[in-house]
Amino acid sequence: MADDNKLKKNQPPQYIERSAAIFLNSLSVGHTTSFSANQLPLAILDKSLSGKVDPTKSIISVQRDDWEITYKAAAIADKDKKVSHYFATNSAMLILDTIWDLVSLNKCHLKQRDNTFSVMFRKQDVRNHLEEHGKSRSGKQINQQLEILQGAILEVRNNSRTGSGAKGSPRSDVKLSGTYLQSAYEIESDDPKLDGLYMATLHPIIAEDLMLGRFRDVEKTFLLGASESNELYKTLIHLMRHQFTNADATSECVSFGLWMNDILFSAGKVEAMTQAAMRKAINTLRAKLVDKNVISNRDCVESKWEMDGGRGVQDYRLTITPTTLWGESQRKSNAKHKRQMELLASSEDVLIEEFEIEPTEKTVITKLS
Repeated sequence: MADDNKLKKNQPPQYIERSAAIFLNSLSVGHTTSFSANQLPLAILDKSLSGKVDPTKSIISVQRDDWEITYKAAAIADKDKKVSHYFATNSAMLILDTIWDLVSLNKCHLKQRDNTFSVMFRKQDVRNHLEEHGKSRSGKQINQQLEILQGAILEVRNNSRTGSGAKGSPRSDVKLSGTYLQSAYEIESDDPKLDGLYMATLHPIIAEDLMLGRFRDVEKTFLLGASESNELYKTLIHLMRHQFTNADATSECVSFGLWMNDILFSAGKVEAMTQAAMRKAINTLRAKLVDKNVISNRDCVESKWEMDGGRGVQDYRLTITPTTLWGESQRKSNAKHKRQMELLASSEDVLIEEFEIEPTEKTVITKLS
C-alpha cells in the first residue's frame, strides 16, 4: 500500500530503513503477508497444550528433515506470584497476525535498526480490529497473549549445509532463537499521540525474512479463521504460495505434490495423528479449498496412502491441481516478489521517515520484558 506519506524517494529522512521500506511499499489492500517463516511451525497447534502446562513439560522439540524447532513455555506470575507456564499457540498467533494487519492499515509502525525490526501500536487498536472481524477478545485476554509472546521462546535450527535447507527454504545451517516479542515497552504520556503505545522487537526468524525480502502476498479471500482445521488449511496456503511458484494461470494442468505430514509439521501439530484422523483432515482441506476457489472440485486433491521412502514411514501423498484463479494470484505474487528482490539488490533509494520517542517529565516509558 504505497503512498507519499509512507514511502519517499530522494528525500533525506532521519534514518534509512531499506528493508522495512521495501516491505511497506509491497503491501496491498485486500492482501496479507506470507513470510517464508510461515512454512515452519512457529507455534503449537494442539488444543491440549493451549492452556497451563506442567512445568516439567514446558519444553517441547519437534523435528522434520533438517529442521528442529524447540518451544519453551512462558513462565507467568499472577498477582499472588504463583507461576504458571504457557506455550505460544493459536491465540498468540492471532495477536501477531492482527499486528501485521495493523501494519498494512497504517495503525502499527514498523521500525528497522540494522537487522532488527520492531513494531509500535496501541492495544486498543488490536482489540478493535479483532472485534471488527468477529474475533473479539477482552483487554485481559490480549494482555495475557502479549505476555506469553514476551516470555515464550521459539528456537529454530536448520542443520543443512547444502545451501538450500529443507521445505524449499533458502535457509541452511541456521539457529535463530528468542521470544516472539522482545524488549517490550509501554508508554504513558500527556501527549495523546504517544499515550498507550506498545513497542516490541520481532523474533529474528521474521527479521531475517524482512531483511532478505523473503515474503509474498496472498489475497485475504483465500484465507480463513483460527480453528485447528483452518490452521492446517492456512499452512497449506503458505506452503503453496512459496513452493508452488509455477502454478498455471491459463489452465488446470499443473499440480503440486506434498506429504500430509509436511502440512502437520508446518502447522505446529505436535501430537501424532492416526491414519483415520489424517483422512478426515484431508477431506476437510478439500472442502475448504473448494470453498475458497483454490481448487475447482474435491477431485482436484488426490490422496494416496503410501510409503514415504525418504523418511521410512507411511503417509498420505497429496497431489493438488489448483484453479486458474489461484494460478493468476501466484503469477502476480511472483512478479511482486521479483520486484522486491530487484530493489534489495539495487542501489536505488528506498527510504522511510522515522521518529524517536524519548522519556520526558510527561512521557514515561515502562519496560515490560
